[in-house]
Amino acid sequence: MKLKAIWQAVASKPALALVLLALLAPRGAGAGCPYDLPQCVAGTVETQVCGYCGTMTRTCDQWEDWGPWSLCKGQGSCEPGAIQATPCGTCGKTVAICGPTCQWTNSRDCLEGDECVPGTTELVPCGNCGTMSRTCDFGCSWVSERGCEGQGDCQPYASGVIPCGMCGTKSVVCDAACHWIDETQCAGEGQCFAGQHKPCGTCGTATCLDDCRWSKCAGDGRACDDQNCCTEGDLCSFGGVCTGTLKTCQGDLACDPTSCSCEGCSTLSEGGFCEGSAVVRCEGNIMLRQDCLLAGQTCVLEAGRPRCQCVPNCDGLLCGGDGCGGSCGVCAEDEQCLDGRCVAPQPDVLEGADGQGDSGGWAPDPVDSKPKGEGCSVGGSAPASLWMLLGLAGLWVLARRAGRRLHATEK
Repeated sequence: MKLKAIWQAVASKPALALVLLALLAPRGAGAGCPYDLPQCVAGTVETQVCGYCGTMTRTCDQWEDWGPWSLCKGQGSCEPGAIQATPCGTCGKTVAICGPTCQWTNSRDCLEGDECVPGTTELVPCGNCGTMSRTCDFGCSWVSERGCEGQGDCQPYASGVIPCGMCGTKSVVCDAACHWIDETQCAGEGQCFAGQHKPCGTCGTATCLDDCRWSKCAGDGRACDDQNCCTEGDLCSFGGVCTGTLKTCQGDLACDPTSCSCEGCSTLSEGGFCEGSAVVRCEGNIMLRQDCLLAGQTCVLEAGRPRCQCVPNCDGLLCGGDGCGGSCGVCAEDEQCLDGRCVAPQPDVLEGADGQGDSGGWAPDPVDSKPKGEGCSVGGSAPASLWMLLGLAGLWVLARRAGRRLHATEK
């Protein structure tokens, strides 16, 4: 009867049926288990450490299930064992250590920088016995101004074999001052230093090769001197031989190396030629030279033969001789020739023995037809010395008269 009444009540109220089903359903039915074991005792509170020394809790509900964890509470400021440095002083630091309670424990003193004091400069060793200058910056760190300077050749107490001399080698050891010290003499050297040059042959050049041996002698086409004054255009040929071209002499003469001039008679047996004002001819394979200029003449060719000939010279002359027995002109009857010019005669008064003056004139012959050195005539054949004496006497008379006039004027 009771089951029927319950059934009718459930059938008339579906919501009530659902509640009954939920209450009567076994625990864990959704997981396929006939019954779900309890997780906790209702009302129990569980605590767990979290974060930096904090805690969080959860509570067992009435269904014997754990509720959600609460927020982490009561945390500290750091993780135990952590270290924190805080700047202080110039370049110092204050060190703090996180304790077991997750709280910082600060050091009491400011720890200055362990590198340097800003502005400090010092020299420190570097490299192979060198030194390096460095300066402390504002961050208390060393900064190098220049690289390593004044280094030696090697690292102290190192040893080895180094090149020496002309492609040779020697054993060396490095001393404490970073310099090599010879243990053996230089051995296996060549003939020369690589790149070196030296003359060879007559005018050639040899070059020292990379293995310190001389190259073959070779000319380079440059100018040279074959020590032969009868050649010209001397050049270095291949092999370093200096060669030149024989000079060309005038006429049929050949250059004589002993005198460095064209004085050797070759095919010139007669005749000759003019060399400026000189007559050049060969007689018996001996060259003869006559300078016509010494006699006031010049060399001319007549019928292929040279000879000295006087050359008339009337440059700037209107009268008188031409130097070769000819005349440069004749003056008028009332003129006289003086220094190649026709001038009027000047009267000269001569004082005789009786004190009376005798006026007259004189002039040289307007036509000098006589060779030099034979004298001249003035209206006759008197010697030149007589006329010179007469001229001096006339000058004396003129000077005496001028003195008298000056004396009379002063009175």
